[in-house]
Amino acid sequence: MKNQMHTTLFLLFISIALVVALIVFIFFPPLNAPTSNTPASRVTSTPDRQQVPTSPPQPSVIPDIRNIQLLPTPTATPLTNTNKQAIIKLMPVKTTEYVIEYLVTSDTFIVRVLKTPYQANKTAAENWFKTHGAPNIETLNILYYRYKFVQD
Repeated sequence: MKNQMHTTLFLLFISIALVVALIVFIFFPPLNAPTSNTPASRVTSTPDRQQVPTSPPQPSVIPDIRNIQLLPTPTATPLTNTNKQAIIKLMPVKTTEYVIEYLVTSDTFIVRVLKTPYQANKTAAENWFKTHGAPNIETLNILYYRYKFVQD
């Protein structure tokens, strides 16, 4: 009795799986397979007319790097290790507008802007770095974080 019930359930499961697979293949054909309104090749033949291309040639995905003009590398005033260590010793910096923290494991400064307007307070945090010995903040690894409630 149990074997008959297991066999019936197994056949029912297989039947449902086949129906689902059939529905998927009918409504969601494979992307590469031609459909009835998409020709299999780029040129179709018509009985009355000459052969007409069905679509324009597609551009190459990979750009041609032979014609790329290299731009000069910008030179930045490097931040001395003593300046960076002096800034790290001042961490964390907490104001009402922003918080600056230092993450040792990734050598990253994290700036969290706490109040609106975001851009003005971000600039204030950047100015803090400049006034404390980092004339070029581009040499620092700084991650800016803006809370959802902080507007531009």
